[in-house]
Amino acid sequence: MPPVEYSWEIRERAKELYVVDGLTFEEVAAALPDYFPAPTPSVTQLKRWSDEEKEWAESRGEDGKTWKDARKEFRLALSSIRRDSVLLRAKLIGQALDTPEFKEVLSAAMWEKTQAHKDIFVGRPSRPPMSDGPQAGIPEPLAGETPALQIKTPQDAVAGLEEALARHLAAMLGGLKPIDLKALKNFKDCLGLIEDLKAKYRPDEKTGQAPGLTAETA
Repeated sequence: MPPVEYSWEIRERAKELYVVDGLTFEEVAAALPDYFPAPTPSVTQLKRWSDEEKEWAESRGEDGKTWKDARKEFRLALSSIRRDSVLLRAKLIGQALDTPEFKEVLSAAMWEKTQAHKDIFVGRPSRPPMSDGPQAGIPEPLAGETPALQIKTPQDAVAGLEEALARHLAAMLGGLKPIDLKALKNFKDCLGLIEDLKAKYRPDEKTGQAPGLTAETA
């Protein structure tokens, strides 16, 4: 019986499942039928491909790696990225705590929201159906999401603008939207606008009440 020939697509997908997804050879062999029609490679064939890849590289005078070596290298790189991300977050928060500037504090807070957004987005469930009653037509928030803000006062409007800005930045930094230099400039302008609006609608020190809606703000 002639040996079975497998496409490079199968080989590349098998390596990706082992190196990137962290599956074992046995798990890769069991998963491949979900992606490709029979026949799919056995565990023995997968291990043979792993060793062959190292031998091919060494035959060309290069530093050869088995799939196991490549997975270890990938995991170390991923761990380094996560560590650097944590250090960057700590640096931003430290800068915010050391300065009274509102924009510094808001930038740090938005970075934190970005990280939380990424944590929630990975593997999140599909959005639940629309709600009934007074909120009919508004989707129910997913676990970890902030419910839609109800705009009833100028302060609510400012909070809504701040939340929308945070979500937009989170989408860009999280890779859900392309980073646009023009959008970043507009983002900077919006930070200034939010700061001005917060000052304008700050509660009165004597009465403790905030300014209400006027013909201008309605």
